[in-house]
Amino acid sequence: MDNTGMAAQSNRELYLMLGRMESQINSLMQLLESLREEVVTKAEHARLVDRVTTLERVREEFEEEMRDAKKAVIKWVAGVLSALVLAAGTWAWSHVDIGWSIANPPAIIEQRKG
Repeated sequence: MDNTGMAAQSNRELYLMLGRMESQINSLMQLLESLREEVVTKAEHARLVDRVTTLERVREEFEEEMRDAKKAVIKWVAGVLSALVLAAGTWAWSHVDIGWSIANPPAIIEQRKG
């Protein structure tokens, strides 16, 4: 084989090798793309996990505040009811005294004592 034939043979081999390399590069690029998508997916997953954790913490704080608010409302209602009972008792007691003195004038009371 002369130099021209050897050069042609060498060029064919180079082209074949170049084709295989191009194929391998394309495969590597596809693999790289799928890995990039997986990394993005994992990053999105990490962001979602972080957001869920934040939302759970906010929910727990909200529930705690609601429990505190319920306790405050119950205390307030109990105070109002106590005040109403006290006012009703005072009113009733003052009317019992008036009713007692009207029904039993002092003269009758003295008569019953003596």
